Amino acid sequence: MVTSTFVAGTSDFQSNARIEAFANHLRNLIVFLYPDEYALKRYDVAAHHFLSGQDPYTLWLGRRPPLSSSLRAAKARADKELAHLTVQRIAGTPPSKAWPMRALAEELRQLFDVFISAADPNRLGAQARRAVPDQPL
Repeated sequence: MVTSTFVAGTSDFQSNARIEAFANHLRNLIVFLYPDEYALKRYDVAAHHFLSGQDPYTLWLGRRPPLSSSLRAAKARADKELAHLTVQRIAGTPPSKAWPMRALAEELRQLFDVFISAADPNRLGAQARRAVPDQPL
């Protein structure tokens, strides 16, 4: 028999796992989109690797908007709460501990619209290629 304590614990665990997965992917996507703001390691992949042209890096920096304060703050928070232990974690469950997932996801969606419009379809996988708008010939 499952007790209410176990169910509550499972629910908390699942909720925390969803939040952690969101924050982890958010960190990775911000670095992917802003390689000028966050240093890439030797084998990391970033948005400009999917563009064509003589200087895809500069092309990408010119196409995408500057890093917003909300994405910058979310990345810094995720770094503290996911990547290492720190005394700067938010304790308890104050309202400020909630992640504004919808707003952050919408910002990322808009950035990926810019990415998709700039990307070379030949450098994308099949599913991503289908998202690229038709280019006039």
